[in-house]
Amino acid sequence: MDRTRNDATYIVTAVIGLIGGLITALKMIIPRL
Repeated sequence: MDRTRNDATYIVTAVIGLIGGLITALKMIIPRL
């Protein structure tokens, strides 16, 4: 098991989740987007 690789994967997943959440929120607030 490579702990560094696992941490990197977790960080990437978290960032993608945050960006996805922000985009979803913006689409809900501004349906015209």
